[in-house]
Amino acid sequence: MDFTWIVVGLAGWALALVFVLLLMRMAGEQDRAARRSEKKLNPFSDVTITRIDKSEFTTACGGGSANEAASGGGSRGLPVPNGNTGTPKDPR
Repeated sequence: MDFTWIVVGLAGWALALVFVLLLMRMAGEQDRAARRSEKKLNPFSDVTITRIDKSEFTTACGGGSANEAASGGGSRGLPVPNGNTGTPKDPR
């Protein structure tokens, strides 16, 4: 009987920890989205962007490297999920 209550208590603590970590992750994603939208509305705002998404980096470079974008080489013609070739569009 005592061992069962110990296992139930540990399982309860584990579920509570998972729930708290899930809430913290959701709050972080919401904060990141709010920072990006504020930076988009006011580019000179004093907002720190903590992470650059890979899709934004490749879109800014035209789907290729910075050297290719500067030389006017354009996109490398990489296939994108919809079957087209070219620079993937930002889904936002």
